[in-house]
Amino acid sequence: MPFEALRLATALAIAVSGVTATVGAAPADTASDQPTSAPNEARQAPKSSRFHDTLFVWDNSATTQTVGLGADYQSRDPLYEMMFRVGPRFYLFENPARDFSVRADVRLIREFTNSDTTTQRGEWTFADVEVWSAYVESLDRRPGHRTEFVLRAPNLVLPTSKVSYRNGRLFGLGFGLGLDHEVALRAGQNALLSKLLLRPRATYTYDFVDSNVTTNSGIDRIRMDPDGRSLPSDQLTGSAQPQHVVNLSLRTDTSILENLRFISEAGMRYQRRYALTDPCVQVPTGCAAPESSPAPTRWDVTTLFSAGVYYAVTPSAEVGVGYANASLQLGADGRRRGFFYSPDARVFLTLTVGLSEFYREMRHETPATPAHVALVRPGSAL
Repeated sequence: MPFEALRLATALAIAVSGVTATVGAAPADTASDQPTSAPNEARQAPKSSRFHDTLFVWDNSATTQTVGLGADYQSRDPLYEMMFRVGPRFYLFENPARDFSVRADVRLIREFTNSDTTTQRGEWTFADVEVWSAYVESLDRRPGHRTEFVLRAPNLVLPTSKVSYRNGRLFGLGFGLGLDHEVALRAGQNALLSKLLLRPRATYTYDFVDSNVTTNSGIDRIRMDPDGRSLPSDQLTGSAQPQHVVNLSLRTDTSILENLRFISEAGMRYQRRYALTDPCVQVPTGCAAPESSPAPTRWDVTTLFSAGVYYAVTPSAEVGVGYANASLQLGADGRRRGFFYSPDARVFLTLTVGLSEFYREMRHETPATPAHVALVRPGSAL
């Protein structure tokens, strides 16, 4: 009897200890007892896509005369264009200190007016496609002092536009340098005028062509010689094609509010054209050289000014409206163009969507950094 009592007591003790161990382990092993969501600081950040900051842009722009702004006569060539732009990016490696990616810029344009940009009204045309590799080095990661160095090399320009591939342009090859520097204006992310981002850029492109002057093998332009005989020619203009192209720009992004920014950009493009061969005009007495300037310039200068307001409606989409003026310093009529205004000045309305961020939103994942930090206005370098 004592032996039976001892055995019963031992079995009871083992059972009680087993239940106690199971109850103590339940909070860690039982899913029903786990919290439905972990705190944000303990939650693992989602892995960034290799295609992040890939953007889609829908842009609408029109010359100021087209929308009735300014003087009665501003341009002999009113213009309204719609453009779809894709800026794909693929990151080969990325860490907090540096990253390396392959990027591109593809634009499809439709002109709704009957200007000189296209040969037909409502025609769809591609702009020249750019493909480049970008190396970004973080020089300073302190909040309010973030600074990044950007190297764009090599940069390849493909003649996918009708103007380029019909005028004898083969391709362009170059490189670019840039700097992104953040300046803290006021404390707090949601503060009014919280920060300013400065983005100076410099790019160089060498254009390879099959002819120093613009030609088109599909066009036989008839000219008359001094004897009145017809001479067919495929030459489009008397000017040479660009050989060296240098772009210099400074863009400033001012955070007015958390989702509202003011962006301005000023820049200049220098083009040095190919040298023309010694001109020769056939006359009855032989070859004669026409009179010309003793030191003709081979440089063209284009100025750029842009200003706009951009509002982020979602973490992946941003709407912008603004004004831009990009024009040759010397117009076709021989008159000087202003930096802030010319007959080519435009107003624009644009929608920018970060495709990777939009995909995250559709999957109800934690949103990544808003896409509008990468690219806003078409034409911005790097």
